[in-house]
Amino acid sequence: MTIVYFDRNVFADICELRRGLTVDNVATIQHAVDGGSITIPASSVVIEETISLLIDSEETYRRHMKTVLDLIDKERMIKKHSQLTEEDCLSYAFNQPMTNRLRRIPGYFRDVLELKSNRNDLENIASETRTFYEKMAEGIQRGLEKS
Repeated sequence: MTIVYFDRNVFADICELRRGLTVDNVATIQHAVDGGSITIPASSVVIEETISLLIDSEETYRRHMKTVLDLIDKERMIKKHSQLTEEDCLSYAFNQPMTNRLRRIPGYFRDVLELKSNRNDLENIASETRTFYEKMAEGIQRGLEKS
């Protein structure tokens, strides 16, 4: 089994059949996932970014979330970047093998993956995510303008 990480852009390309992807290509990916040849771990960043689509269009959100949920491993997720960095530094410092990149999905996150959260919760997550990325982009822009 090969572990493959897809970021939000890859899921969007699959959902919208962009960059030359075809229905047959998507079926091949789905077949590999279903057959266990590849595992695409869940990612809190991908889920948050997908939920943020709800602000623009519920229909787009539903299509994109379905694409994500059809492909990801609902048992394991990639660890947060801060945890990966810390573990990698410790592994290097003590000449130890790299740690596992994945972890079991916590119960609170499982509810989001199963879409049990009510609409208000999803809208709050979408709004918070959108605000976070907008503020981050503004900060980067200000930094570039000072240069």
